[in-house]
Amino acid sequence: MKEVYLVNAKNLKIMNRQNTALTALSDKLAPLQGKMEIILSLAAIAGLGLKMCQLPFGGILLILSLSTLSTIYFMGAYCSPNPEEKAMNNFMNKLKSFGLSVSVIGILFLIQNWPGLNNILLIGCATLLVTSIYGFIKTQDINSIIKPVIILIISFVLFFIPKEELRKLHIN
Repeated sequence: MKEVYLVNAKNLKIMNRQNTALTALSDKLAPLQGKMEIILSLAAIAGLGLKMCQLPFGGILLILSLSTLSTIYFMGAYCSPNPEEKAMNNFMNKLKSFGLSVSVIGILFLIQNWPGLNNILLIGCATLLVTSIYGFIKTQDINSIIKPVIILIISFVLFFIPKEELRKLHIN
């Protein structure tokens, strides 16, 4: 029994070092996030256009751009918390980053017609909906919720469009 405790303590130290490393990396990438979002969004739009025209590499460009964008949003959850904000606000910011990441992966799954897309999209949309409402009520600032609302709208629209319509457009 004592060995299990030592192994768990060792694993806890390793996880703590990994979280510290992720936080340091995320803090370094934070100033570049806006530029990377724009570039990757444009690449995703280009990939979608290529896929709709049935040209080569459209799917690959979509996969690379959307998965990288999702990773950037995921890394945003590991930014150092703002000590001036309340713990609940910091938690909601982390939850918003996770929701953005999951929603972008759900959009990728939908466009590529991979299994599990409904669950991923619903989880991402629900998370973004909750964090957007909370963010608007707390801050009354539209600028803080623009990005989540845009991705939420895209997710909802793609979720409720019939699959046959997406196939006609060569999206699915």
